[in-house]
Amino acid sequence: MSLCTVKKKMSMSRIVLATILVVLAFAPASYAAEGVISGFFRGNEQKAPTIGFFCDDGRGTRYLYRSLAAVTASTSGVYEFTDTGYHYGLDTQLAVYTSFDPENPAANQVGYVSDGVEDERKVSLQSGINYTVVIQACGSFSDRRGEWSFAYAGPGTLNGPHIFPAPAYASGNFDGSDPLLSEDLLCGQTDYQVTGPIRVPRTGEYVYGDSSVYYALDICLAIYQDGFNASQPYDNLLGVFDDGGRIRLETGVDYYLLTQPLFENNTGEFRYVLMGPSEAFQITEGISGAWYNAQTPGQGMLMEAYPDIRVLFAAWFTWETTPPDDTDTAVIGDPSHRWLTVQGAYQGDTATLPVYVTRGGIFDDPAPVTDPPEVVGTMTIQFAQCNAAQVSYEVDGITGSFSMSRVANDNNATCEAITNQQKLPFESQ
Repeated sequence: MSLCTVKKKMSMSRIVLATILVVLAFAPASYAAEGVISGFFRGNEQKAPTIGFFCDDGRGTRYLYRSLAAVTASTSGVYEFTDTGYHYGLDTQLAVYTSFDPENPAANQVGYVSDGVEDERKVSLQSGINYTVVIQACGSFSDRRGEWSFAYAGPGTLNGPHIFPAPAYASGNFDGSDPLLSEDLLCGQTDYQVTGPIRVPRTGEYVYGDSSVYYALDICLAIYQDGFNASQPYDNLLGVFDDGGRIRLETGVDYYLLTQPLFENNTGEFRYVLMGPSEAFQITEGISGAWYNAQTPGQGMLMEAYPDIRVLFAAWFTWETTPPDDTDTAVIGDPSHRWLTVQGAYQGDTATLPVYVTRGGIFDDPAPVTDPPEVVGTMTIQFAQCNAAQVSYEVDGITGSFSMSRVANDNNATCEAITNQQKLPFESQ
């Protein structure tokens, strides 16, 4: 073999290697985990200056924001976020912080997500660090209401409030060898993939958003009821969506989800979200207020839920286990009055919390209590709906349970509205 031949082969190898590197640079990334961060704006949230350029109108306008605390990554690496909520009609932006100062949103920001710019969808996160994720509603209106959602993909899972795993049916890959429909529905392509049957957990409105629109592959989604026939693609068809849309789905019905590439490109990875009301009741700030057990009038709880950090606090106004004797006196109130508190994390519809008693305080005294709160038991509160909960407890060796309802229904309408508006990704039932 001549030296010239060796040099030619080495040169060709460099060209091949360079070509591979270029292809890899523009190929869609493959990730180990995918999920969805979702929620909604009620229109009465706190406001802050813009967290990024997408909302910025150049006039110093303050915008509504939601702050999700204690968000962690299971694995260090680069996580990619895509805004799927803009399909719902509400423009939003997202930023990640080590700590968030609403008066200085540029401080401590480790990543920002904006539409259309690939490098500004990627955020490098480290495992073992508590991050704060901030979502902000854009627009010229003083109050913005509506759902928001961001899809994420990365080397590990994200954990925290409002974060859910992505269902398996909501992603895939077109490789050019997929089957063909007999005619085009909407996308300008006849390649398709179909998943089903899928059953939803609860009857209600479901929202669809395409996150593939940010990649080289854009898709359409068609939803069928009770069957799909590739040779008759309009039979049983409920709707076809490009970037996003809304549709009412019912429990007990078999649905089939058909994806197609949009127009000329028919290969690549795709992801989307399809979200609706959860089957189980979810604790939200809508449960906050006064609750009681009708069998024990004069006792009850004041509860407050903080969904952005998934913490529930309750003050339990009750009595001693036995009446005091005549020698026990109190200047204010009754010596048998007891005020117990519970506080801690909740998940879904249930909170299992430590029960605390605090001693050593003096009426209207600014001096702090000298004795730290003492754990005297545990309590589990499970909510069945906006106006019904079940409580079980163990306090100083005493166990029991009772049901609770609201003292007043003033906050019930708010709770119902929040429950109906909160959309979650779902697994097939």
